[in-house]
Amino acid sequence: MSWYTCQRCEFLCKQREVMRRHLEKKKKCLIKDPENKLTEVELYNASLEKRNCYNVLSNDVKPNYCTKCDKQFSRKFCYERHIKNNKCDNTEDDTESVNEEEDKNVINNTLNGNITNISNPTTINNPIININFNLNSLKGFDEKWDVSKIDKYQMAGLLLSSNKFSNTLEKILENNNNLNVILNSDSGIIYKSENDKYEPISKNDLFKQTIDKLYDHLKEFYEEVSADKDHEKKYFLNDEMKKIDINYERYYYKMKDFRNKADEALNYFYNKVKEDAEKKFIDKNEEKIRNIGF
Repeated sequence: MSWYTCQRCEFLCKQREVMRRHLEKKKKCLIKDPENKLTEVELYNASLEKRNCYNVLSNDVKPNYCTKCDKQFSRKFCYERHIKNNKCDNTEDDTESVNEEEDKNVINNTLNGNITNISNPTTINNPIININFNLNSLKGFDEKWDVSKIDKYQMAGLLLSSNKFSNTLEKILENNNNLNVILNSDSGIIYKSENDKYEPISKNDLFKQTIDKLYDHLKEFYEEVSADKDHEKKYFLNDEMKKIDINYERYYYKMKDFRNKADEALNYFYNKVKEDAEKKFIDKNEEKIRNIGF
């Protein structure tokens, strides 16, 4: 299984563009290996070369690993479904399937009222696009994010990265199932699965809830990765989890400047996917119209 690996901090990702943005951040990540003697140019170029990361976490045989297509699954049922459905024959499928329970969601409620203050939503004329969005899998902001496409290797990379909260949100928002927030200049709207509606939310509440959700997911990543029998790696990850706890406390209790910078990062990543989130909103309401036969 090949990934791009930052030669400075060992951050892992599958997309070259994600690695490039990671390397070109204004604040450089720390070099983990004290024996690393590469120059800045050599570190940059080496990080943009795909490498086999099969043994990142352990030298043992990996569970839930398909030898036919070189895919690692973080959950056993995903691996079993992959084998049962002969997914190896589909060479274009490079990610895990979404959770089975998401395929069972059916929208039965009536059409929401109009939501205002959405800037320049993109109109979709091609009905085929509506199908490709797979609206039934849209997660509500009142739920946990869909992290089924983040495997154990990527979890480890996020835990070891210097910007754990920002990198985790960016990775989560790469999954269309999680595009449930539309952010405007002074407020936003969020999709809630509880009542199958988009509802307004203040920026302050949105960012606080985002930090809480990110913190919960990072703790889950830590628990899953640290379950590995390699005690040395577990000890190392303990230090990373302590940093996560410290930053979470800094956001809420101690440093206003830190919180302002964190909110700027959240604002940036939500705005980065705003156009796609608006498409989700439009298609969601069009689907409701079709369901009630209006």
